[in-house]
Amino acid sequence: MKGLANSTGGHMVLTDSFTSSQFKQSFVRVFDKDQNENLLMGFNASLEVLTTKELKVTGLIGHAVSLNKKSNSVGETECGIGNTCSWKMCGIDPTASYGIYFEIANQGGPAPMQQGPHRAMIQLLTYYQHSSGQYHLRVTTVARTLSSPAGDTALAQSFDQEAAAVLMSRIAVFKSEVDDGPDVLRWVDRMLIRLCSRFADYRKDDPTSFRLEKNFTLYPQFMFHLRRSQFLQVFNNSPDETAFYRHVLNHEDVGNSLVMIQPTLDSYSLEQEGSQPVLLDSASIQPTHILLLDTFFHILIFHGETMAAWRKAGYQDQEGYENFKIILDQPKEDARELIQDRFPLPRFIICDAGGSQARFLLSKLNPSTTHSTGGYGGGAQSAQTIFTDDVSLQTFMDHLMKLAVSAPKLDPNEVKIIHLRTTGGEVGAQSALAPKIGPLGLSPKKIGEDIAKATGDWKGLRVTVRLTIQNRQAQVSVVPSASSLVIKALKEPPRDRKKEKNIKHTKSIPLDEIIEIARIMRARSLAKELKGTVLEILGTAFSVGCQVDGRSPKDISDEVKSGEIDIPSE
Repeated sequence: MKGLANSTGGHMVLTDSFTSSQFKQSFVRVFDKDQNENLLMGFNASLEVLTTKELKVTGLIGHAVSLNKKSNSVGETECGIGNTCSWKMCGIDPTASYGIYFEIANQGGPAPMQQGPHRAMIQLLTYYQHSSGQYHLRVTTVARTLSSPAGDTALAQSFDQEAAAVLMSRIAVFKSEVDDGPDVLRWVDRMLIRLCSRFADYRKDDPTSFRLEKNFTLYPQFMFHLRRSQFLQVFNNSPDETAFYRHVLNHEDVGNSLVMIQPTLDSYSLEQEGSQPVLLDSASIQPTHILLLDTFFHILIFHGETMAAWRKAGYQDQEGYENFKIILDQPKEDARELIQDRFPLPRFIICDAGGSQARFLLSKLNPSTTHSTGGYGGGAQSAQTIFTDDVSLQTFMDHLMKLAVSAPKLDPNEVKIIHLRTTGGEVGAQSALAPKIGPLGLSPKKIGEDIAKATGDWKGLRVTVRLTIQNRQAQVSVVPSASSLVIKALKEPPRDRKKEKNIKHTKSIPLDEIIEIARIMRARSLAKELKGTVLEILGTAFSVGCQVDGRSPKDISDEVKSGEIDIPSE
């Protein structure tokens, strides 16, 4: 059922029953109206993306389906719902957001992009029917400066770590629908290490020298909490809960999505006036503090041990303790403001230290103080101890710095060559391609399709293909063997190698074609002259089982050796 809501821009609500106030209030908010009494929603919506030649769109991740519209704006790689420049969203609302992914065109070739930064234009055409019945077309055109493959300082200075974290989380969630959980976590880690290795300032093999610019410092924290979130960790969550959480993440904007990935935590105490933002850390739990946690899906008020004991003793109702009553009421007022505009309506929880509902808070905190580490880094004695085997943020960062400084710096001009054996004209299994090309950041599905296209003339034959990879762009070329060239020259109809075993090739090849094949294989031959290479190809023809000019290749070979058949010099 999740595909119904995900593909049409519908809504999901996670609640205990249809009679709960959480469902009823969420249902009513679906039909909110503007000042003109029109519903705050659009219908029959579609989105089209147009780009200039410097940029290509690779896909969209959000509540939409592909319209399979091809254009010059469509890129070769696929990210999310790709291979199209137009999508159908059906229902939209003012809070709907979509992640659109692009690639720089011809990044690996001798394009003008390598001479310096250029500008590219992006145009978004959103067409929908307003609830008043009118049809609206919204056109948004933006220009962006593109860096060269080698990068430049402007690329790092303009990095939006919050938007990047949300876009990467959407890719991770999209991958989680088709890939195993551990594979997705490894992909998240690999992308984070690659980013830090390229943009951090460090001395090689010296983790203590690792430094990130201010617009990169929060990104590793976002990835740490994303790895621990309910979006990727499905243990203890039902499939319905997982579908709901992922549905909402793919709908909300950057601000709300960040709250889902890394919840906010505010502290209230008698020593301070108002709320104070605190770290999402177990050290923030203090007996004399009240905490307000916002995970977007839950609004939780947590009372420390001392605060809970005072409340149970009724101090807030006694004369002279008005300030304590204010401290108890203030988190509720702030929670009410958070709930006011939130859709779907979050679950509201009030709990005390040691209570069963406190698990919602403890599961989100960075476990800097656990049963095995104690007060890591000299933490406060009164900090909450969390019983978990999860690593803390500090341990995570230590490993990240160690791996980032030891990883080789990414060189966009580096060229890597990989050779693969495949059957011509067939899309190779992704499971066979992934171990070889996955670590290079390439899509096994896309590479498999490219190989099938490049080997179309070799249908049914086992051939070797060469992948020339530069800056995550791959070019496919066929490197045929002598036997595949001989079999291709026979011009036999394609046969299913899986059904038909021990295929015999009994047709005849002209000697002139044998000489042409020898010229093709000349660079890989050990013979000093073309005559020797021709003899090698004749030997291959003999092993294949075919004839040359209607005779046995062995007889032709003997006549070449005796000089009866003259072979040109080169």
